[in-house]
Amino acid sequence: MLNIRCIFICITTIVVPVITEAQFPEISGVWITSNGERMIIDYPADLSYCSLVNKQSLSRSLYLVGTGDTLRFEERFEKNGNPVVRNYDFVFASRTDATMNLRPVSSPARQHFQNQSVLKFKRKENWADKTVTFEKLIVHISAAWFEPEMDLQIDSSKRFYFAYEGNISRPADWKKAQFEGILSERFYNEFVDLFRQSNPRHVQFLNSNIKDVETYRLIAYFNGKRRVLTSDNPPGISLHLLGFLRDLYKNTKMTAITQRRVLE
Repeated sequence: MLNIRCIFICITTIVVPVITEAQFPEISGVWITSNGERMIIDYPADLSYCSLVNKQSLSRSLYLVGTGDTLRFEERFEKNGNPVVRNYDFVFASRTDATMNLRPVSSPARQHFQNQSVLKFKRKENWADKTVTFEKLIVHISAAWFEPEMDLQIDSSKRFYFAYEGNISRPADWKKAQFEGILSERFYNEFVDLFRQSNPRHVQFLNSNIKDVETYRLIAYFNGKRRVLTSDNPPGISLHLLGFLRDLYKNTKMTAITQRRVLE
């Protein structure tokens, strides 16, 4: 029997039964809901091990097994030296190559997903709204702990501006600096694709009011519109884009400039 290794991004740790190729031949990939819940399934692999992240970015590590139209996730742990198994059961409300609607049916599953009746997943690729015409993105990231304050700007001419103040794992004298460069065609196209996948028309940023964490402020221009989003806990659907932006300076030929720009 061929097992599938899964990574479910959610709030709880779930361990599930084993998925076979005959049962679920097309669920491999990254699945995302409009609320930011994510499920990542790497296929094939040796283990059906998953991690789930809900819209509050709470995550646990689980095992996934498919039985018929049901997905069961088991959270396995020990209590007072005795093994304990907690079941997270979901049934397929519907499924296509591009979408997967799951209905939480066990109590732990319903609690984990805030009693939502149906979780509507799409493949990551299908969140890319091809009608979105990118114009410009400005990102401000506040300093927190050992993470630096950052400012970034990308426009449709592929121009990239990056500034930071603080520790960024660079030489010791690089405490404050600013750079500019031109993105390669490859990285610009990857960025635009991630921007479209982040659902810029409708994504919502909320604050958790946690102290001493980074705050993200995004000012997005597309299709002649302007959206401002601020959060100290961005939704899962935006995390890939934000992670890509944070590391983009490492993959771009940058030129140091003397004047720090005042962005919006």
